[in-house]
Amino acid sequence: MQANIWKSPAPLMVAAALTLAGILSLVETGIQAGVGDHPIHLSYVYRVMDPDLFSDDPFVATVNQYPSVFWKTIAAFASAGVPLNVFLYGGHLFFRVLAVGGLFFLYREIARQCVDAGEGLRTWIAIAGTFASLGFNAIHWGGTFMLEPTLETSSAAFSVLPWTWLFWIRRAWTPWAVGFGAVTWIHPMIGTYAALIFGCLWVAEGNLFTWRNETGRAFWFRGGVPGAVLAGSGVFYAWLHTSGMSEEMREAWVVIARYRLGHHLFPEGWALSQFVLRAVIAAVLFAACVAATTGRLRRLMIAGFLPVATLTILGIAAPRIFPHPTLLSLCLWRSPMAWTLAAAGVLIPFFFHAARAVVPREKLLIPVLAASILFLGGLSALKYQRRQAWFASPEQYAVENWVRENTAKDSLLLAPPQHGGIRTGTMRPSFVEWKDGSAILWDVEYTRDVWMRRLAVLAGRKRFDDNTGLERPPTRKEIEEDYAGLMKEPERLRKILEEYGIDYVVVDTPPGRATEQTLGRRVAKEGDWEIHEVQFPGAIRSP
Repeated sequence: MQANIWKSPAPLMVAAALTLAGILSLVETGIQAGVGDHPIHLSYVYRVMDPDLFSDDPFVATVNQYPSVFWKTIAAFASAGVPLNVFLYGGHLFFRVLAVGGLFFLYREIARQCVDAGEGLRTWIAIAGTFASLGFNAIHWGGTFMLEPTLETSSAAFSVLPWTWLFWIRRAWTPWAVGFGAVTWIHPMIGTYAALIFGCLWVAEGNLFTWRNETGRAFWFRGGVPGAVLAGSGVFYAWLHTSGMSEEMREAWVVIARYRLGHHLFPEGWALSQFVLRAVIAAVLFAACVAATTGRLRRLMIAGFLPVATLTILGIAAPRIFPHPTLLSLCLWRSPMAWTLAAAGVLIPFFFHAARAVVPREKLLIPVLAASILFLGGLSALKYQRRQAWFASPEQYAVENWVRENTAKDSLLLAPPQHGGIRTGTMRPSFVEWKDGSAILWDVEYTRDVWMRRLAVLAGRKRFDDNTGLERPPTRKEIEEDYAGLMKEPERLRKILEEYGIDYVVVDTPPGRATEQTLGRRVAKEGDWEIHEVQFPGAIRSP
């Protein structure tokens, strides 16, 4: 007998809907390797796989300290012979499937416990919620998205988070503890956000005195201890690299972070639309808390509202009241990216009740939900073109391939620093890249004494201090202008090439007055990109 989709969607139909959700999310983000934060992660992985790579690159010398157990594990497997692409592409797909499935099952469980309707309609509500969350992914939260186009620790942790909330609601404490530990192990920052979610749930649902009786002794051996070990190792490793700084280093950290990571850490430079967005989410959640129709739903609403409001307030206040690296590294201002999960989950039942008051018949509600699904899915797909600008150009990929296949492993490149991933794309040492400033999260001395100083060398302008490197780090746009300007100053360029023993110069625009006599012989060209070989026998490379 054929299933009646109005009452109980067939499992095949649910699978088809979730497959469509996953495909649309991949269309929105794409699937890439070597962009985003991969220039940081892959430089470490490549170095572990081949110790001869990046032997004279001061940035790569720091990445062993990068506070990510997740990428150290990938590096260990890759060096043992597991193809790296299994992780970069297979891992990306795995976590995307995990995210889509986790959202659906979480929302269906919320609907089961909070919505007075048939199982079929609850399933449709869960599907709509899944598409709503994936549509929310298009929102830019301070330089990051919930689901990234690459394998990232933030996306991987976010993919596990819905499952941990699902286990909490079902009172499945052992898998919840292991899941929470895994989230924190993968990305301590997301684990901090998750801790606040569950702390609010714990208080709002009255688990303060009953939780111990519900878990039992076996919980600690099966889930409590493993979860604590996972979470503790992730948090300790991250804390280790922001603790113990001198007062001088903390001041330098804040100055550099304001320019390199300002879009993550400091709200004063954000557009008014970002403040409005947070205010709207908090206001809608607060209204839902007041208007919730059942006690269970109200508690979930409160657990969704409090984290959004609390972390937004802390994110605004922390940079002014207590600008400490350990606190600022939590990126409190962009934390609402995790709360869109909570917002979609707890608002779906609320909006269902509101819609049912207007359209009381279920057979009319389901087409409305179906139309919403298609709209949200289409909205996600339309974001694709906007996101593509974030990826490297085909010409850059071609240049990187040429360098990787035709130069020695220790060849030092001078390349446009504003383009991310040239180091890992070529597998060659790079003089300096914009992304290298991320090392402030684990090696502030490198960013102050090497990264800033090398940017000053490229700029050669009065705004830099010869003793400290820079009065302030330049913006990414200024770096682009500095490099283009350097190509038009042959004498200064020649001096830099000789002093640092640079072997190849990569330019992404016509080099202007810097001819082959200065840059060296042109050995490759792709579009506006050129590669010039320069050799200065006996040159001593400066730090």
